[in-house]
Amino acid sequence: MTRLRSALCLAFLVAACGEDRRSVVATAPSPANDVVLSGTVYEHGPFGRRPLASVPLDITELNPWVRSEPQFVSDAEGRYRFEIAGWQMPRGGYGVRVRAAAPGYRQPCRVRATLMADTTLDVHLVSDTTLSEYGIPPSLPIAEPRLYGRVLDRTKGWDAPIAGASVAAGFGYDGSDRSLDDATTLTSAAGQYLICGVDSMLTLAVSAQGYRGARTEVGGQSSPYDIELTPR
Repeated sequence: MTRLRSALCLAFLVAACGEDRRSVVATAPSPANDVVLSGTVYEHGPFGRRPLASVPLDITELNPWVRSEPQFVSDAEGRYRFEIAGWQMPRGGYGVRVRAAAPGYRQPCRVRATLMADTTLDVHLVSDTTLSEYGIPPSLPIAEPRLYGRVLDRTKGWDAPIAGASVAAGFGYDGSDRSLDDATTLTSAAGQYLICGVDSMLTLAVSAQGYRGARTEVGGQSSPYDIELTPR
């Protein structure tokens, strides 16, 4: 009888341990859900907007020291989709910026967000032709803060507008204009420009054919800002 009791106790303990192991596996925490960033690339013109296909997009961590080549391309309907694995999501969210790299187009408004859940970020582009001839189209959504004004040549004794001047804003951490692509535009025939979404201190670089370029620190609040260039 004593041996039988010992055997039964041993069997009960083995079974209990096995059940314990099974319950630990079953209650293991599941990985966090992925977070999706998606949106549509639009071209804006004098007659409204339309989706723009085959646009290379550079989606990078919101960090001035991180640069990379375009990583995604908008599909036939102008859409893009970017997933971040839940286990890679830092506490407080994941900051990203979205930049388009389409020849012949500018991105007047800086596009960025801190992702903590699925987010939609549309990208709005304007062609060089539209900007040079008409300026900013009415359909372009303007994100505050905005910086606007004119690019001028005052060496002739009056405020002569400079049309087609390139205006670009970015962190400019390496001292070259190639890193200034968070917001880009061209001046209109009246020398007017507008960039928007520049809510932090950025470098503004202005250049035009036949003129010396200009660089200055801007951002933080909406304000008019005229820029003077001098001939070479």
